[in-house]
Amino acid sequence: AAKVGFLSAIGHTLQAQAMKLPLPEAARGFLAHPAGPFTIHFWAPTWKWMLSISNLMDYDRPVEKVSTMQQTALCATGFIWSRYSMVIVPVNYNLFAVNISLAVTGTYHLARKIKSEFEKKKE
Repeated sequence: AAKVGFLSAIGHTLQAQAMKLPLPEAARGFLAHPAGPFTIHFWAPTWKWMLSISNLMDYDRPVEKVSTMQQTALCATGFIWSRYSMVIVPVNYNLFAVNISLAVTGTYHLARKIKSEFEKKKE
């Protein structure tokens, strides 16, 4: 718990220093936001974008290599956490966007996999 307090204090100190800079009002609002870049509420979803980007890069991946369990997990995570991101305080739009992206890309890959399995059964 002491380490968390220490890291939180560093974040607040850096934020206070950044707010002293002559910045445009939009940048000041972004830096001062409770889910801004000086909090974990910003960085966790920002790094989660790597999952969405990875899924987008797998757009043309052979369907035989698509993992049904992995895509189901990403899809479910996307739908569940996108709802959660809108009911928490502060509302976290970065978390919402990344989870909608996960839900959409996961659904796309699941649909590809299900279609492929259905076509194999028809043969």
